[in-house]
Amino acid sequence: MLERIQASPHFCLGKPRDITLNHRENYFYRLDPHIDPVDDGGNVFILGLLSGTVLTLSPTSRTMHPDQHKAMDPRRVAEVSWLPGKDIDVDLPARTLLHLSGDARYSWCHGIRLGVTHPQIEDYYLGAELPEEARVLGGEQKGEVPLWDWWGNMKNLRRRGPERLSIIFAFSDPE
Repeated sequence: MLERIQASPHFCLGKPRDITLNHRENYFYRLDPHIDPVDDGGNVFILGLLSGTVLTLSPTSRTMHPDQHKAMDPRRVAEVSWLPGKDIDVDLPARTLLHLSGDARYSWCHGIRLGVTHPQIEDYYLGAELPEEARVLGGEQKGEVPLWDWWGNMKNLRRRGPERLSIIFAFSDPE
């Protein structure tokens, strides 16, 4: 995959700087908003395998404390996001490659919310008909408590698989 990214005419990349494997299990994909280390270079690619998810880009500024996002209640964030109305949700089906560069790389944090449970989705709908995706319970019958991602609002749902693998490729700027 590294060679395919490097060979693509769509990207202007320097040398590979870092490759990170991020393995998540039991539907738990939570990743606090962060900016990858600047020394990793100006181009970061995230390849998601095994399950899709929603990655949320959250604005940051010099006036924000670096750990401000971490101090927020994760269950509340799961339902409304870190900075409602300012965050950008990116739906990432399995086998999606996301490229972060420029402002998306350096001026926006990226993270994955805790995820919502079926009861939280039902509370959001307040008795209205649930979307087809949420009517299929599946894992709850086996004693599992699957989590769901959403983008924009809880009308746009993505059910998580039990396991996710992300491969993060970082490249320096071209010389």
